[in-house]
Amino acid sequence: MGVITYFLLAGYTPFNRDAEMDAIIAGNYRFGPAEYWANMSDTACDFVLEHKWLASGTPHFVPEPDSM
Repeated sequence: MGVITYFLLAGYTPFNRDAEMDAIIAGNYRFGPAEYWANMSDTACDFVLEHKWLASGTPHFVPEPDSM
């Protein structure tokens, strides 16, 4: 989800194409070049990397109606 959001905000993926899959698995993001991110809010950047809904190890889902 973070990679998709990054792409939607910046217009490019956050990874070097040569090692893209390794970087995705490792979560190795960088916000650059600077001119693409100069006017991006801290909230948008935090959503990509640190939003609790994306970064939490706890699943976030709506329980099935019969399990409530």
